[in-house]
Amino acid sequence: MASETQHSNLPPPNYSTKFATNNYVRETGQTTLGILKHVITEHIQKGASPASAETPSFTTPLRARLLKEEQLPEKISVSDNNEHMVADAKQVLAKLPLPWCVCKQIDSEDLSRVPAEFFTHSINNFSIFLFNDPVKAVKESYRTLRGGGVAVFTCWERFPPVEIVRAAQKEIRPDLLDHQLIPVPGPDFYKDGHLKSVVERGGFSMLETHKTDWIVKDEKNIEGLKEFMTGPTFGNARSGYTKAEDEKWPNCVSRHVAKEIESKGGIEFKAYIVVATKPESESDGVK
Repeated sequence: MASETQHSNLPPPNYSTKFATNNYVRETGQTTLGILKHVITEHIQKGASPASAETPSFTTPLRARLLKEEQLPEKISVSDNNEHMVADAKQVLAKLPLPWCVCKQIDSEDLSRVPAEFFTHSINNFSIFLFNDPVKAVKESYRTLRGGGVAVFTCWERFPPVEIVRAAQKEIRPDLLDHQLIPVPGPDFYKDGHLKSVVERGGFSMLETHKTDWIVKDEKNIEGLKEFMTGPTFGNARSGYTKAEDEKWPNCVSRHVAKEIESKGGIEFKAYIVVATKPESESDGVK
């Protein structure tokens, strides 16, 4: 389980629960899925054979959907600190042609149940900014990765749902100050170079950094993102609202989504990607 200590800029403990029950892909507008596909095709399939790959990632069901049967790893380990995410992973993976797969509820900052040098691939897809101690989580990824193994870490450079929700908050309550608006989880990760620095402090020295843009134009995906911004995940943005104010929220969000589309040609996401390799000579990981 995750630590009970919660940083002030992190979402509440039930944040991932609200994403579960198969809503995740739809309500993220398939952005994390699309970027994960980009990571797999550009940085994993080209960089190393996945024949014996194992990966601790709540996005593993998405990864499995992207690969052909002959490209699937022999073994996959799925972990998340939220039981509902783990349950969803089990449900999806049960339908896929995987020879060996295990799903566990584990805190990424404490993988003591996982032996050193266990994984050939480790993917942390858009969750590093949710950890209380991201460096500790990276150290655990390093320790459990085999020599020559590849680890991938992603985070947002621009996450428009927060910007749109904040704009809606200010429209409905113009007197709100910036510190009263919905917080940004892990705000330092939005700064260029911060993700790279965290991965380096976690023990990796052989790494590549990349950026990618993802513009959501498909109407179904835009509707999914609207559901995300008007649903329970962003419920704290409407804390203390009167009934009249709450009724204004969906239309207000839709107006700011329309402004984003008019300005950007869609809903524009930007992401940082770090691809790190553990040296072949390493056998004990970070102490």
